[in-house]
Amino acid sequence: MDICDSNLQKKGCVIKDRRKYQEVPVCLMEIKFALNTDIRRIHTQLNRYYEAIKPHADEIASEMQDVFRQKIELGLYDKSQDRLNALKTLTFTKDINKFEFIIVLVDYNHNSTLMDLRKLADLPFAGQVRIFYGGFAMWHYNVNSLSKCMVEKN
Repeated sequence: MDICDSNLQKKGCVIKDRRKYQEVPVCLMEIKFALNTDIRRIHTQLNRYYEAIKPHADEIASEMQDVFRQKIELGLYDKSQDRLNALKTLTFTKDINKFEFIIVLVDYNHNSTLMDLRKLADLPFAGQVRIFYGGFAMWHYNVNSLSKCMVEKN
């Protein structure tokens, strides 16, 4: 729900405190593993998704909101009752211009040239694209010392 850890905060991710009656973006994710060569065409893939979703954004947002509320009712979110009550009031935006498209790169080498960020930047909805790095690779971008984590936590 846009809650970011301290590593993402440092990279410019904004922490949003969810309160009652807020409209939240629909977030769609594309996950890529390691250095799969199809990452060269991620911009084309995202553009196809966008064009397919655009005429149905309203229905997609409504369906996602329904599923989200069902999960709350099923007790799948371990939160305080106050928090659960606030979550029940959230609405998902139906405006495609507010959707977020998140590329999740798992074990992606940050030094790779396979993904051309300029092609992503040329997409008409580039401002809605986010990139999340994660995984098991020991890239120095993904690792912090315990002492640094402790300082950031306080």
